[in-house]
Amino acid sequence: MRIGECLALTDADFNREEHIISVNKMLAVMDERLEDGTWAKRRFEIVDYLKGNGDEREVVITDACLDIVDKVKQINKEKRILSPTLFPGISESNVECKLYRLCKELEITKRSPHKWRKTYISTLLNNGVDPDFVREQVGHKDLQTTFNSYTYSTTKQEKQIKRLADVLSV
Repeated sequence: MRIGECLALTDADFNREEHIISVNKMLAVMDERLEDGTWAKRRFEIVDYLKGNGDEREVVITDACLDIVDKVKQINKEKRILSPTLFPGISESNVECKLYRLCKELEITKRSPHKWRKTYISTLLNNGVDPDFVREQVGHKDLQTTFNSYTYSTTKQEKQIKRLADVLSV
């Protein structure tokens, strides 16, 4: 999912029995230019459409995802946060800053949320998950978008060499 889609999630978007999330809204930046040519203070709003007017979709999730949702709900309850969204008051830049901080703490290369999205897509495809299923899950209309802009090899060179040798040893 895109970060803006995650930030708009409510508990009602989850179908626990079928292990799916209904993705049908997103957190959007609402910039407004004033009459004097300056910009009003940036505000964020949950809108009932997706990036590029994409179609509503269902994203398959695991039990681990549902466990995280339960933990988030518990934290919100403990903090007396009554918002229907799971992540109220958080913007994409908040997520990005936290992610960069975690990368630094873990002493790994700094990665943006978009890079994590590309890694997720590439990992699925490189492990044999059906490309059309991946395309649907991430909200791409065209399979070429998934392949051309979001895929790279996650396989180590040694493993690629072994696979090549196995294929050519016929």
